[in-house]
Parts: sequence; C-alpha cells; structure tokens
Amino acid sequence: MTHTIRLRGPWHCQPLERAGEGPLPAAGTLAMPGDWSELLGADFRGRARLTRLFNRPTGLDELHRVWLVLDDAGHVSTLHLNGQELSRGLPRQDITALLNPRNELIIEIISLDAPGALGLVQLEIEEPASDK
Repeated sequence: MTHTIRLRGPWHCQPLERAGEGPLPAAGTLAMPGDWSELLGADFRGRARLTRLFNRPTGLDELHRVWLVLDDAGHVSTLHLNGQELSRGLPRQDITALLNPRNELIIEIISLDAPGALGLVQLEIEEPASDK
C-alpha cells in the first residue's frame, strides 16, 4: 500500500540568474504545481532555486520506503535533500535513508525557452506488505 504526501507549498523561490538583460526579480513564495511566471514575471528566463521544508513522515519503521517523486523533472538542473545531491534525471528516488526529523529539499530549475512550469512534487510512502 502507498500513501502520498504532496509538497504543494509554500516553496521559497529565489531567482539566481537571468538569461538576457534586466534585473533579477524579487524572491517570494509559490505553490506547486504551477509556474514561476506568477512570481518572477512572464518574461523571466533563467535559473531559480526552490526550497521547501518538511517534516519526516510519522509512523515509519525500517520496512517502510519513502520515495521523492517529481511529476516533471525536465527543467531540473540540481536536486538536494538535506545537503545531499540526488540524481536529477530520475523522476522517482528512494530517500528513506536521507530523511531527518526536519528536512530541506532544494530544486534548482533552468528554463531558457518558456516560463518555468513546475510539476507536482510528492513523497510516496510504501508500507510493508501485510501477511493476511
């Protein structure tokens, strides 16, 4: 059985680099799924860091697995959980061993051709099979 926790928000969004001319927009918060144009402007192209804090799911034991699932990882340039770099090319990753009581997930996104569309980010908790 799988239980899902959606990490909708708030996500802190910090623009890091703009492709082309103009100043960087101010940082702010947003929700996922969504797109950063609501916060950074429809013309923003470049790189931004999204940060989300979350608590370790309760009731886990050594038989549970926790997976980080990215609905759309196409614009992800780096992905970190608690300072540990994760594989950016995998849409589903086992993060069980990396979880702390309090966790920080950082996703850096690069979008040079369209507004930064942000897919759903969620935790999937796999419960051990019961022997009935």
